[in-house]
Amino acid sequence: MKLAIVDIETTGFVREKNNSIVEIAIVLCDTETRKTEILFNNIVRESTLSDYHKRSWIFDHSDLKFSDVERAQDINTYRAEIQAILDKYKITAYNKRFDMGWLSSLGFRYKESKCLMETASEYAKVLLDEEISLKEENVYRWLMQDRNYVEKHRALPDALDEAQILYKLCDFAEDPIIKESIDQLRTNKTISNGRQIL
Repeated sequence: MKLAIVDIETTGFVREKNNSIVEIAIVLCDTETRKTEILFNNIVRESTLSDYHKRSWIFDHSDLKFSDVERAQDINTYRAEIQAILDKYKITAYNKRFDMGWLSSLGFRYKESKCLMETASEYAKVLLDEEISLKEENVYRWLMQDRNYVEKHRALPDALDEAQILYKLCDFAEDPIIKESIDQLRTNKTISNGRQIL
């Protein structure tokens, strides 16, 4: 199966507070061959930038510079290219509600697939004795057994790391004992919610 992972970086966490997207990456994952292809990777400028944007969290917690975004092309320059990818492949993200919520607010349409974070949450419930924070960094450390891993907060490196999370979850799904536990968890969730789980 081929599945595209989207990762965006933004000037803030709440869309309604004059924040904007500053970087987008999309990688294509082949869950059979475990090969990853970069489909899109660009710094973008979504709106007119101000001193408010200059003080954004992203510029203090990554190597992305405000000046990089100032010089970037408007996101609409890439609209047709991005939409063509979203039309072609099923899309997921780590915290899909965040990434795809932002893109949807700009009019992008996409084919649904289950959120990576939600899937990781299910496997954590089945495989771990204790709960872990579902931040991408924590889940990557758990799945890859890499305590020193630090999330880059750049769209492409994060999307590539999320591809590794996807592949590890696929490995789990191929284990019949783990799969049985996950199926049971999903069945119980469906019953308790009274709705179908994808």
